[in-house]
Amino acid sequence: MKTANYLNILLAIALVVVTFLWVRSPKPQQEETPQGDTETAAPKEWVKVDIDSAHLDPFKIFQDAAALTVGKPGNMNSMTIGWGSFGILWGHDSHVATVYVRKSRFTHHLMEENETFTIEAFPPEYSEKLKYLGTASGRDEDKMRGCGMTVKTMPCGAPAFEEGNIIIECRKIFTTDYATTLMDSTVVQRWYTKGEDFDNIHTAYVGEITGIWVKK
Repeated sequence: MKTANYLNILLAIALVVVTFLWVRSPKPQQEETPQGDTETAAPKEWVKVDIDSAHLDPFKIFQDAAALTVGKPGNMNSMTIGWGSFGILWGHDSHVATVYVRKSRFTHHLMEENETFTIEAFPPEYSEKLKYLGTASGRDEDKMRGCGMTVKTMPCGAPAFEEGNIIIECRKIFTTDYATTLMDSTVVQRWYTKGEDFDNIHTAYVGEITGIWVKK
């Protein structure tokens, strides 16, 4: 009986020692996920799409304001446009975009001198930069640099900005000046009789769409 008690005491002591050593031994560290750390999204890339995949909505593109950009390195300019249209002209395979530029605008002579131009839509966060493109004059400053965006040359040869989300390349195929004598009198009164806009008519530029690029 005494031997059994002695063995029980030894087993109890051994159990205490093993438990103590296990508590004191270092435990494997679990990797902690940093709080608030999220995976960085891969930058979007420009992808050329066909006209049907582009889902061009002129009401959204022009009402949200787009950039009309034209010229070549060393002599280019961009302006904000809120007027424009897309359609089909001279054949179902000829998709066109039409933009309108007043003769007084610095962009006008570049549209006259160059055969290609781009129309570009932007995400909402670029509204202030578009406002700058619409109010500053290319005669007074380098708007391409002043807007703080990255200029790129498109395959058609015309410039555009890296920051947009839709770029439409166009080749000029028709140009015509508006005539106030052919307009409704209320249109003339509103757009061509006040201040610096007096008789400052628009030129319509119809461009064949040669490429459409979206960010994906």
